[in-house]
Amino acid sequence: MRRRESELVLLRMRNGEQVSGMVAVLPEAFTALPTTLPRRQQLRLAHRTRSTERDTYLWGRDHKAECAPQVCGYVPEATDSAPTTT
Repeated sequence: MRRRESELVLLRMRNGEQVSGMVAVLPEAFTALPTTLPRRQQLRLAHRTRSTERDTYLWGRDHKAECAPQVCGYVPEATDSAPTTT
């Protein structure tokens, strides 16, 4: 069984907000920052990712009320309960 590692990622959403998230990747599938990127920029990106206050869960929770499949692809989860009528 191959071991997956979780990596912290920085994402820019369609509305421009930056959020952090975790992604499980196989070690051989993960590509680190290029070594040609100056060390200062590498550290800045790492700091920005770690200091981002909102993650993908919080962004999704707050965003789904204003979104639709036509806007950003969000599809509400189906529920098993039928709507009630009064």
